[in-house]
Amino acid sequence: MKTKLLSLLVAGLTSGLLATSAQAASLYCADGDQTESISAADMGFNSVAADDCYGVVAGNLNEKEVAPYANDNSLWDGGWGYLVGTASDTSTLIGDISFSLSADINSVTGDWTLTATDSDPDTEPNLPLTLDFAALLKSGTKYAFWFFDDRSVDVNNDGTFTIKFTNNGGQFGELSHMDLLWRTGDEGGSGDQDIPEPGPLSLLGLGLMGLWFARRKTNA
Repeated sequence: MKTKLLSLLVAGLTSGLLATSAQAASLYCADGDQTESISAADMGFNSVAADDCYGVVAGNLNEKEVAPYANDNSLWDGGWGYLVGTASDTSTLIGDISFSLSADINSVTGDWTLTATDSDPDTEPNLPLTLDFAALLKSGTKYAFWFFDDRSVDVNNDGTFTIKFTNNGGQFGELSHMDLLWRTGDEGGSGDQDIPEPGPLSLLGLGLMGLWFARRKTNA
């Protein structure tokens, strides 16, 4: 009976940790949940295609609405912050690192460049950083997102894009502007912090306490 109790405690603890730490990110392109035949290959970052895409969405989002939209719709588990856009005068600072973004505006297919500048290399975080990105491409009255998972960001970072959604005339639209959202990546890097989630820590504490009480009862 005591051995069975210990086994149940260990099994429950393991199951709880796995359930809490696992992230079931939606893969919209992979599930076919997108329109107008967009694909992850429509955008690239440092010669590697995006991991997923989302859209196409009709309407307009200004700079302050991009991150709230992505988070409200839990795109790739949410947690996004605004980084920089082609129409932005400023960018979000990550430590002392600032960013600028340029792209081939008014083009159906072209290149984009993300430039990172570290004003204080002696203070962390430093380049390269490991970040997740959600990139928005806007054309006419439509937009779509592309997801880049755990990408290494250095001083100069090159990308490509192709607009495959149509304008009101039924033609592929031209890029009007591009925005980048960011969050800390999972693969480590100078800008990352390995902070355990509160859920697993709480479960671990409860499980260890249960094992301690069971052991005391066994030894009594």
